[in-house]
Amino acid sequence: MGFYVVVYPEPGDEAQVSEVEPGAPTLVMEVGNSALVVRVNVGRLGAYEVAAQFGRQLAAAATQFADRCENMIDPALPNLVPTGRNASERDEGRHG
Repeated sequence: MGFYVVVYPEPGDEAQVSEVEPGAPTLVMEVGNSALVVRVNVGRLGAYEVAAQFGRQLAAAATQFADRCENMIDPALPNLVPTGRNASERDEGRHG
């Protein structure tokens, strides 16, 4: 059974690449007190190719997300932050 994780980035949240084990790059996204980690399944044939393709797709989607967010910035308006149950319900199950 699949699941969705919805996060609202806050100042100080970040994404970075590390390599704790040689030959096993890790993508770490830290949001609040939580982290989402993407690793290469080094024991699987073709794992680096699959991970590279996923990383490039993720990077393209992240760039598109950042561009859309930047285009929505209106200096005349305050940054409104959705909070509470309505924001969660609105975002649940929506992606793309």
